Amino acid sequence: MEKASERLRRVLTKRAKSLPAEIQRRLLLAGQIVVFGSFASSLETASSDLDVFCVGDCRTHFKSSTIEILILPEYDLYSELWLGSELANHISSYGIPLDSRPEWFDHAKVGAAAAVRKERRINTYIQSLEKHWPELSSEAKSRYAIKIRRELQRLQLLQSGKPVPPTVLLDRDTELIEQLDVGNSSLFKRFRDLFAEAPRAGAASGG
Repeated sequence: MEKASERLRRVLTKRAKSLPAEIQRRLLLAGQIVVFGSFASSLETASSDLDVFCVGDCRTHFKSSTIEILILPEYDLYSELWLGSELANHISSYGIPLDSRPEWFDHAKVGAAAAVRKERRINTYIQSLEKHWPELSSEAKSRYAIKIRRELQRLQLLQSGKPVPPTVLLDRDTELIEQLDVGNSSLFKRFRDLFAEAPRAGAASGG
């Protein structure tokens, strides 16, 4: 049976061919390559992009319809900001290294600041939606309802010190969805009131 890392390396090699020359060069020189997201959990769909993290000489973030690449310098890996972040803990918990397991994985731990940043982001997002609510179509309201529901789930996990899983697994966690109103009652009330008329506000959707 083909190993997960071998399968993911094959997918990366194929998708990397369409990258701009400079991004290909940076990826070729990078180390500690880890694939995360839906591909790492074998939950990808035909429209899923490939999420790749690696270590290189300079910070790089590249995104296209088929691949998203984040490259960090090695000196960033042991900063409190990175090790306590939502992304670092997602990668270390759910990512699949294409070579040996990165040492920094053992030092990643969800920090309180990650939850604070997430809460601020949700609050800002809801404020914006409240302001522009009358202009949105029913379809748009439903999309935003799902987006914020997912963010509230992520917030609840971060506040518990737990890493956030891939979106597909998040959508399947019905227990966590049902508990949304337990912790962040103020944010959840605004979410519930805002999307009361949006159909399937708590329903799962692809992406």
